[in-house]
This record gives sequence, C-alpha cells and structure tokens, in this order.
Amino acid sequence: MIGFEDLNIISWNVRGALHENGRLFVRDLIRAQKVDMVLLFETRCQFAQVSRFWSTLGFAPKFIQEAQGFSGGIWVLIRTIANFSCRLLHMHNQAVSFEIWRDNLSWACSAIYASPIPTQRENLWEHLCHIRGSITIPWLLVGDMNETLLPSEVRGGEFMARRAAKFAEVLAQCNLVDLGLVGGRYTWFRKRNNRIILSKKLDRGLGDVDWRMAFPEATIEILHRLHSDHCPLLVHCGNSSVVGEGTRLFRFMAAWADHPGYQQVVQGAWQREEGPIHSKLDRVRIASEKFNKETFGGIFRRKRWVEGRLRGVQLDLSMRVTSSMAQLESELQLEYKSILK
Repeated sequence: MIGFEDLNIISWNVRGALHENGRLFVRDLIRAQKVDMVLLFETRCQFAQVSRFWSTLGFAPKFIQEAQGFSGGIWVLIRTIANFSCRLLHMHNQAVSFEIWRDNLSWACSAIYASPIPTQRENLWEHLCHIRGSITIPWLLVGDMNETLLPSEVRGGEFMARRAAKFAEVLAQCNLVDLGLVGGRYTWFRKRNNRIILSKKLDRGLGDVDWRMAFPEATIEILHRLHSDHCPLLVHCGNSSVVGEGTRLFRFMAAWADHPGYQQVVQGAWQREEGPIHSKLDRVRIASEKFNKETFGGIFRRKRWVEGRLRGVQLDLSMRVTSSMAQLESELQLEYKSILK
C-alpha cells in the first residue's frame, strides 16, 4: 500500500516492561530496526512507571490496556513524529483494534494478547467474530495468540487438537489467514535446567485477503529472544530487503558520552585552533566519527557477530535441541546483554 512501505511494527510479549534487560533490548531493537510502532504485551506494570523511558526513545502511548496485577496488559506506542494517524476502533481486555490512515488510505490493526487460560480465550474468539462485520478495510492482527494451529507448531509437548480446531474455525469465520513467519519455526520456549523442553509457535500475524493484497511484499520476521521467553516479531509492511542509498547523516551517540576518553576527544578537536563556531563543530564531528570507528567500531562488530551467532544458535535449537547448544545460547545471551549495557 503506497504510503506505508516503510512502516515497521514490533510486536512482543515482553513479560514485564519494567525489567532493565527488557528495556535495554527494546531500545536496541528500535534503533536497529527503525520502528514506527511498538505493541507490547504482558507488561506487568502501569505505563506511567515507564513513560519517561519511552519518551526518551521518541514514543508516546496511543492506546493503553493496563495490566491487572501480573495479568494482561496491551500497550500500543507510536513514534511521536510518525507520518500516519490512528483512531481507536474497539477495546477488549485481550485485543486493541485501531485504524491507521495516511491521506486517503487506511487499514485496521488489532494488537492481540490472548489469555493463557483457554476458557477466557473463548471470549477473545467471540469478540473477533463480532467485530469482523464492522471492519471493512484491510485487517491485520498480530501478537501473542497463545494457541497453535498445527502439530508441527509444537515440539516437546502435547498438541491440543480440539483447541486448534476452534482457533482454525475462528480464522475461517473472520476470513483470516496465517501470514507466516520468517527466521524460525517457534516463537515461545520453556527451559528447565538450561535445556529447552518445550517450544511452540504462539506469536503470529493474521490478515484478511484485502490486507495481503494491499501489502503483497510484507513479511513478519522472528527476531532473536533475549529478555523474555517469547521472541519479538518485526512486521515489515514493505520490502524489508530494500535499503536506501545515500549519504549518512552525522548523529551524536549517547554512548560516546559514557566513554572516559570521549571528553578529551571533544576538547582536543575544539581547542586545536581558533576559528568560527561552525569550523570547530566540524572538527568535533570528524574527531567523533574517527573515535566511533576506532574505539566503538570493535564493539559494534562484536555486537553484530554475537547477534548473528545468537540468531543462528536459536534457529538451530528450533530444529534440534542439545544441552551444549542450549548452554551456548545462554552464554551468548549474557554476552549480548553486556554489550547493550
């Protein structure tokens, strides 16, 4: 759909939005993936407790379904400089549905956090079937469905055929299809004694035919997990393989200020010789870029290596589980966290 090609959405069951590791990870995700919208589930706190953190990232709350104790919680957060608008369509304790529009184009999105209790999940299915008739624009549903559709979506546990059949019936009634995932097979993992004992595809994207036709190149990518036992999903509304070419603008990185040697870099460039302010600022820019390449470059290369290795290990774990591979995953997760800090 023209006008939304660059829209990227993160959907993540974060299992506690106050946790420091979770915030470190989501900050890194937003910066790396150029995210415009974040859908968080199982937040375990009130948004007011983390509003300052999200404000520093340039995001504001749009629709908030607060958690009741440790239960539930759906946050829809939008970048403050987003080039699109949203309005609420339906609010449910397991789903927040809203319209996204820009100019004269619009589509609907539902952020889903299905209850882990099967009897309460029935209320969600009824709600989706009820609102189907009122949604006449392309419709995307993304989030934690807490349900599987096929035996191949479960490893190490029992496939609940009756519940899967009910889920499939709801999709048929709502004219929805599974949009598929790239980057892995499962999205949720349970460990015991550092060994994965259960894996499931609980998080997914669903869409109607109109949405798929409006976004023919859209993909939903499974990202590596770090803080939560759920993997984040990244919805690329356009072609994610297209990367723009051009001159990269200079941007100050907050991490430089925490480095003990950066103040000396700035002072040296500023005081090297007299001249107009713009000349001094240009010298600081050049010195900062050199500092970033020589000092921080190793950190970024290490981060990319660990991230790629972690993704590979987790993908391998989705195919086969070994204690050595699970141990390596834990070690890489710890190293990745240390880099983010």
